[in-house]
Amino acid sequence: MKYRFSGDWIMTETIQILILEDNPTDADLVQFELQEIGRPFSAKIVMTEEEYVRGLQEFAPDLILSDYDLPRYNGALALAEARRRCPDTPFILVTGAVGEDRPIEILTQGAKDYVLKTRLGQRLVPAVRRTLAEAEAHRARKRVEEELREAHRTLEEKVKIRTAELEAEIAARKTMEGALRES
Repeated sequence: MKYRFSGDWIMTETIQILILEDNPTDADLVQFELQEIGRPFSAKIVMTEEEYVRGLQEFAPDLILSDYDLPRYNGALALAEARRRCPDTPFILVTGAVGEDRPIEILTQGAKDYVLKTRLGQRLVPAVRRTLAEAEAHRARKRVEEELREAHRTLEEKVKIRTAELEAEIAARKTMEGALRES
């Protein structure tokens, strides 16, 4: 989602979703299920590492959905690449039947969720909605933190200025008191 309008952060209508999937039928099924998220989206399907890296750079996704087993590439490598290039973009593993090790590995590396393709109809939409809501809350929190940092910097600058003014007033009073004593 692109956010920035006249200094305020807002969400645009269309969510950019990058889908790393080597099986066109599975990619179509993922897109079909995504129609139920209740928000317009634009999906870009990529099938290779090269297309994926280019998609991260050029498509600027708001969400990444990735298969695990790809020819000469996998979901763990895709997640690592996403963390390097767009660390705040949520990543969901969407994969076929796997043991517990792979999803746990992906989750510990920073993925927000995983969805088995056999449960796509039940799990994809809730996972995407939750992940997008968390990402939006994270961005809002970062925005507020930056506003607080800026307010703190502004306040510190005002304190510096006022302190200098008070020190100048004290020095002037001391000078006047000294002059009064002499007279």
